[in-house]
Amino acid sequence: MNGESPIDSTDREIMSILQKNSRVTNTEIARRLDISEGTVRYRIKRLVDDRIIRNITVVNPETLGYQVHVIVGIQVEYKKLAEVTKQLKEKEAVHFLGVAAGRYDLMVIAFFRNTEEQLAFFTNELASIDGIVRLETFTVLQMLKTKYLWGVSVAGSKSEDE
Repeated sequence: MNGESPIDSTDREIMSILQKNSRVTNTEIARRLDISEGTVRYRIKRLVDDRIIRNITVVNPETLGYQVHVIVGIQVEYKKLAEVTKQLKEKEAVHFLGVAAGRYDLMVIAFFRNTEEQLAFFTNELASIDGIVRLETFTVLQMLKTKYLWGVSVAGSKSEDE
């Protein structure tokens, strides 16, 4: 991609409204933005079809019993990076996986019900992945902020008038 966004300010306003309340109706979005409901419906369909937005429900992992949250920095043998990432993607505990620049090649966020589950993950699952050279674990003691609003708000937009 050349850095230009395929979306305009109306798309951004629609996304901003949906991020705050994914259950808002197309009619309500149209009313807030002073556009037709058909326009809203078409734009949302295009945003979904183009994989710009997804309709998902975000669940707080703690409410499901996942009390242990860890961030893991992983150094890998670079020639095995693709295989290591493939295996990590398959791990149920892994909720975020990204290639990083700096001290670690990969960053992982994982959730566990307890420290026994965490220990089993590290000693059984991660230890069996060929290509991991070193890892460092950071245990999150208290979650202070979790935000999934990815910067689509439009300053001064009609969508902010709730």
